Amino acid sequence: MLLKPGPLDPAEWEIMRRHCLYGCEILGPLNGTDTAQNACGFLLGPLESGDNELLRLARILALYHHERWDGTGYPIGLAGEAIPLEARIVSVVDVYDALRSDRPYKKAFPVEKCFALLQKGAGSQFDPAIIEAFFREVDAIRAIRQKWKD
Repeated sequence: MLLKPGPLDPAEWEIMRRHCLYGCEILGPLNGTDTAQNACGFLLGPLESGDNELLRLARILALYHHERWDGTGYPIGLAGEAIPLEARIVSVVDVYDALRSDRPYKKAFPVEKCFALLQKGAGSQFDPAIIEAFFREVDAIRAIRQKWKD
């Protein structure tokens, strides 16, 4: 589906939206029948003795990077500060990279259009404070993107 040149149909979108759960579970098992609820409880619970902090962070990022500030994201529908800070940061970075990159279904957007879309998403898709921080560091972000271009 990632290489599909056209839009996804509703069934494909449903499958695509599961990638957050799949990524989280690849990094560690999810328990119970209500996967999202159990994953949410696990990841927001206290760090257990013997838990690997880096693996825990990876699970948080995998699971929550498509949650939205206004609560309309997936897979759980968390809103605002209920979304872990790390995932709120990665959400902005993930979208910026996707907008600036060629995909089978679209050409890379010009940088100014990407910036406008990020600004527009502040308060709905993105944490406004994260967007402010992004634009405070925009020169460093541009340099990193230039360094790691294909």
